[in-house]
Amino acid sequence: MTIQLTAERERFVKALVAEGKFTTEEAVVDAALRLLQERERDEAAKLARLRRDIGEAIAEADRGELEPFDAHATLALARARRAAGPS
Repeated sequence: MTIQLTAERERFVKALVAEGKFTTEEAVVDAALRLLQERERDEAAKLARLRRDIGEAIAEADRGELEPFDAHATLALARARRAAGPS
């Protein structure tokens, strides 16, 4: 396979090799692809958890296990989670 990089990315790859952080340009690309695979796996796991949680919530609603909705409390919880940062 042959790939074309932008001039900026090519300079970046060559700099990483020149600095001794990687032995070859192929090693840089391999490391980048490993990170991309990891990110894709993480995103797929997050989506699976979200789908599971939504399914559980729908099942609870179908059983009538609902609690009164408090918009202010929900917003406060969302703001607190956002302030706490990514989880």
